[in-house]
Amino acid sequence: MAKKDKKKDKKKDKKKEKKQEKKKETKKKEEKKFVPKLDGECPPKGWDRCNQGGPLKWPPPADGLCCGTSGWLGKSWAHCNNGGINAMDKCCSKTKHGHLKCVLPEGSCEPPPDDCTGDPEIDAVLKKSDIGCTIGLTKLNPTYTWKGFCKAIRQYNSIGDRKLYLGDGDCKKGLSNVAALLAQAMWESGGDAPWSACDENNYTGSKTASCTQRADGSRYDSLIGQPHACEVDKGMSMTAVTYASWTPGPMKCVPGTATEGCCWWGRGAIQTTGPNNYGLLNHEVF
Repeated sequence: MAKKDKKKDKKKDKKKEKKQEKKKETKKKEEKKFVPKLDGECPPKGWDRCNQGGPLKWPPPADGLCCGTSGWLGKSWAHCNNGGINAMDKCCSKTKHGHLKCVLPEGSCEPPPDDCTGDPEIDAVLKKSDIGCTIGLTKLNPTYTWKGFCKAIRQYNSIGDRKLYLGDGDCKKGLSNVAALLAQAMWESGGDAPWSACDENNYTGSKTASCTQRADGSRYDSLIGQPHACEVDKGMSMTAVTYASWTPGPMKCVPGTATEGCCWWGRGAIQTTGPNNYGLLNHEVF
């Protein structure tokens, strides 16, 4: 009897091992990054030379509609001619708002989730429109996703009394507010290149851009005084995670330099900036 039991136990162990291996294989498949085929018409053949070692820059921003021979995106005559590749030749057209609408590689868009905001009527419209794919929240985007947007809404609305307004039963009002949020986030997260920036880009080219890029010159770390404002730690040192290829580099704050205390640049889809806003966000969400 003991031998039979041992054989049964071995069989069970082998079955368990096989199940675990299958689970691991499934997980690996799910975690694999989407790699678009570049042998089709869009993006044009050779466009990947402008990736600069990063993810595929497609669709391109309105100010980077050509991939130059030097490996940089731009819209000048030099970028678009003498061997440059123009996205608008076959793949893209400009919308009335100035953004590029481009043909995406097959498989770029994930099926939209059934549950996005938690309101069935609103979610049905969002799913049918496939708005996430239309505005650039695709598998090609390394920073933002439509699933992430939907998850953020549901999590935020489950925290407490402060919620994203979904119309209180009026689908049109709810959709209008979701559209307004998306429009604001698209602009804040990249302007002409929406959904591209998590950290604020150094668009002034200044060595102290992390301290401020405000028109009035007020430093971000001076935006204090509200009840939930974060404490400004002069010893804090940080380097931005994302930055555009056309900038001098990522934002930084380094103690003992001109950027000491300048760790409060804009972050996220809404570009939250300054100790007051970070503190309020922390209070409301966490």
